[in-house]
Amino acid sequence: MKLKLFTLLVFLIAVLQQGKTTCTSAPTNLVASQNGSQMLFSWSDVGASSYIIEIRDPSVNYPWEDDYATYRDTLSTTTYLPEFGIQGYQLEWRIRAICAAGEQISTSVFFNTVCAVASSAQTQDIGFDTVRLVWNFNGIPTETYFWSLGYRVLGSTSWISIPFSSTTYTPVYSTILRNLLPNTTYEWCVNQVCSYTNTVGDPVISQFTTASSPTCPNPSILPASNITSTSATLNWGTVPQASNYYVQWFINNAPLPSGTATVSGNSYLLSGLQAGNSVVYRVSAVCPFVSGYNFSTFASFVTLIPPPQGQTFFIDYFKVGVIERTSVAEAGNYINTGLSTPVIAGQTYQFKISMGSTGAYAKQNYAIYLDMNGNGTLENNERLFGVGAAFNANIINLNIKIPSTATTGLSRLRVIMKTANGGISPNITPEPGVEIEDYWLDVQTNSSFVDQIGQSQLLKHADIAFENPSAGYLNIRNLQNVSKIRVINEIGQLIFDKSYDGNEAQDLLDLTMARNGIYFVEFTDKVGARLVEKLIIQNQ
Repeated sequence: MKLKLFTLLVFLIAVLQQGKTTCTSAPTNLVASQNGSQMLFSWSDVGASSYIIEIRDPSVNYPWEDDYATYRDTLSTTTYLPEFGIQGYQLEWRIRAICAAGEQISTSVFFNTVCAVASSAQTQDIGFDTVRLVWNFNGIPTETYFWSLGYRVLGSTSWISIPFSSTTYTPVYSTILRNLLPNTTYEWCVNQVCSYTNTVGDPVISQFTTASSPTCPNPSILPASNITSTSATLNWGTVPQASNYYVQWFINNAPLPSGTATVSGNSYLLSGLQAGNSVVYRVSAVCPFVSGYNFSTFASFVTLIPPPQGQTFFIDYFKVGVIERTSVAEAGNYINTGLSTPVIAGQTYQFKISMGSTGAYAKQNYAIYLDMNGNGTLENNERLFGVGAAFNANIINLNIKIPSTATTGLSRLRVIMKTANGGISPNITPEPGVEIEDYWLDVQTNSSFVDQIGQSQLLKHADIAFENPSAGYLNIRNLQNVSKIRVINEIGQLIFDKSYDGNEAQDLLDLTMARNGIYFVEFTDKVGARLVEKLIIQNQ
């Protein structure tokens, strides 16, 4: 009976020993390496069933067995990546191999870690006064890292600190550096700050050169508006680079500026004038990092002179095509009616015109101009008729041929009345005794493109829909037959031009940069016909 029990005990011990790994020596080749803030520990495999890594601070003289002084973790592999950073320390570590015959403990090894260095320093999005600084780092996702950054002009002896707020680890860090000098070479550096051990990583230094100074084009000059006997609004085109604009004006041919102003927008209300003042003005954009002034050409106007004894002369009737308008004196002696009619280049049309007066009738001259070359400016050689004379209020019938060389599309038609004798220039200033009315001719090359009311067979007035007035964002619907949209301001300048392939049902046009006022939206269909609609923009 005893023999049977002894045999069973030996069998059970043998079975238990089969579940353990036999190893007879302690691990060797203990290596600790650092990549960024990440540590990697490795050692030789001695056939153990598991390993225990132990790490302690050798400056604190506590035994390995002290749980408060020693960090340990149990592993099934011969490598270990801790989930915490160890930077700026001297530490000691060893490996315990768990074997069938008991533990085999390696000799302990010392290692020193450093406050890690960024793996690269680069620059992106270099402008003339800004740059994006970028650096990479190998860290542990759950930890926060702190950085010290600085920059200086290349060759300078002192660094300028760059504020940077640290956050939880990310493989790529970046910050934008501003207020730099154009066309200047800088160097910058980045250090990791390991505040827990009061150490700093070696600097990584990189260089970059900012872009050259921007140009500052001169603004396009525009005619003055809202002219009265004592004030007028001076206008000019915008320059995207400009921070503001410098305006000069000269009254009655003064050799030096009668006044100046610096404004942020592209218009200026000039007040304090007198009736009959002759004023010329010019504008320069003011751009960052650009010195001096680059003035526009001059524009001119004359402040209004009240008519003698309250008498007013004006255009009281005009007709051509589908345009027919009866009126009295216009406010400021000028109006852009926004009315348009289609015409065919090379064909003759009947124009009707009549002059009016609030008092005794006097001789009035008149002329008609058309922007035939389509450049947005009326010129002396673009006169359709005149100068003619009217001695009474009768309607004058004129048969006028549209030149075959006229540019197709929407062109300004200007009717001018002047009570004084002499010629009439196309850009004469509206004033008492000079009244101007602007219309539009939609010049076509083939009458088959338009029907009897001047609309395309594909573009029907009710099909295309948009908000009018608009705050600047124009949501246009039912564009299936449209091939092009152009938007023209009231002085004939093109401010928007876009083509379509016929697949868009709607589009949102951004006209928020346009000033408040009257505009004209020109739709062109697939066969080239046009439809023009008046648009009022009222930005808040």
